[in-house]
Amino acid sequence: MAAVEKRQIFDIPPLSIEVTEYQAEIKTCAHCHTTNKAAFPNAVTQPVQYGSRIKAQALYLMNQHLLPCERTAEILLDFYDQKISTGTLQAPVENIKRQVLAADVVNFDETGIRVEKKTHWLHSASTPRLTYYMFHQTRGSAAMNAAKILPQFKGIAVHDHWKPYLNYHCRHALCNAHHRNWH
Repeated sequence: MAAVEKRQIFDIPPLSIEVTEYQAEIKTCAHCHTTNKAAFPNAVTQPVQYGSRIKAQALYLMNQHLLPCERTAEILLDFYDQKISTGTLQAPVENIKRQVLAADVVNFDETGIRVEKKTHWLHSASTPRLTYYMFHQTRGSAAMNAAKILPQFKGIAVHDHWKPYLNYHCRHALCNAHHRNWH
C-alpha cells in the first residue's frame, strides 16, 4: 500500500427517548395469605415519570441559558419528539424556590440585562446549592414582591445594602464583596 487518505465526520447519534419499565412482583404467601410486593428503585416513585438525564437537560436549558419553559418544551419536542408540558418544567423551578425560601441564609442580587433592546433585571436568590432566577422589567420592590421570596423570607438576607431590600422583615447581612468595590 502506497498511502492512505483519511476523512472523518464528527456527529452525534440520533436522539431518542429510552423507556425503562420496572415491574414489582406481587405475591401472596400460600401459608399465611399475606400479600407482599417487591420494592421499586428509590428514584422510581410514579407510574410514569421523566428520568434524571432529561430533567437535568431541561433545567440546564432553563437555568444556564435562561430559556423560558415554553421554549425549553419546544426544544425537547424538536430533539426527542417528546411533548413535555410547561407545568412539568415548572415543578423543579418551584421546588428550588421552596428550598431557597426555607434556607437560613440567602444571597440576593439583581443585575441589568438587555431584553428586546430594553434594560430588564435578572433577580437572583441563591444558597450554596441552589439559585432561583427571575426576570422583571424593574429592579426594585415590585420585582422582589413578584418573585415571592423576600416578602415571606424569615432567614438572613445577604445583599448589597440597596435600600429596597431593607423593606423586608427578615434579618439582613451586607455583602462584603459589594462593599470592597465601592471605593
